[in-house]
Amino acid sequence: MAWLMLASSLATLATHRLIALFLLICTIITAAFTYIIDWQAILLLACITLIAIIRLRFQHYLPIKVISEITLLICAIGLFIHLFPGFNNLKYLDKVTVGTHSAPFTMYFNFDKALVPFILLACLPTLFICRPAKHATKVQWHY
Repeated sequence: MAWLMLASSLATLATHRLIALFLLICTIITAAFTYIIDWQAILLLACITLIAIIRLRFQHYLPIKVISEITLLICAIGLFIHLFPGFNNLKYLDKVTVGTHSAPFTMYFNFDKALVPFILLACLPTLFICRPAKHATKVQWHY
């Protein structure tokens, strides 16, 4: 259930941010109750949320903005390389071989890696906004 909610929040992140954040909060609560994340991960996510709020509230103060963005980027890298404890990722495939000469591989559903786009969105609020750099007229489209 938590994995489907996490996938849904990621799918809606680019188009409907409020729905994606609501789904993410529901996902974190569900993951806590199903022991996908421990208290350490909940504490880490609370600190990341606090830093993201500080980043958004004080975006006009350059030192606070830079320090919070660097901290969020370090947290995103740490989540990506599984540096932080408290995440019990689901093993989906275990020692599967595709062919006779292939090496066995294992695949996990990574809860921590899926949180990285949300952190990057806090660093760069215009991440999923696509506006043209220049508005060209019909005449400018012809060579």
